[in-house]
Amino acid sequence: MSDLVDLMYARKSDLLFVTPVQYRAALEGWTLEPLYIEGDLAFVLVSKGPEFHYVSFETGHRLPLKLFANRCMQLHRRHGYFETRTPKEDRKQQHFNERVGMKRIGEDAYDFHYRLTDVPAHLARLACQ
Repeated sequence: MSDLVDLMYARKSDLLFVTPVQYRAALEGWTLEPLYIEGDLAFVLVSKGPEFHYVSFETGHRLPLKLFANRCMQLHRRHGYFETRTPKEDRKQQHFNERVGMKRIGEDAYDFHYRLTDVPAHLARLACQ
């Protein structure tokens, strides 16, 4: 798992204000799930409690919507909701969050905070396929 954290840090290091040691410590207790598409490490799915994120390795592959829907449904069943944060400058991710039914619930200096409490029918159907 340490290699995976190192790859994630390298991918995001220009956006982070922490050392690799601090980054590794911040991820303690989080579940990291690598997602390979056509042999490429395309994404790492990251979750802890009701919070869900993913790191893209910019391979040109898209995060499979069905996989996203399944993870969302798992977290929703377990916690009754799920949350994520999206950088304020990432309009594409904000649009995606809103398209799948997430509502903006707050913000901090860097991110908008989103929550999904009511799973839209289209997301629930997709997870069941």
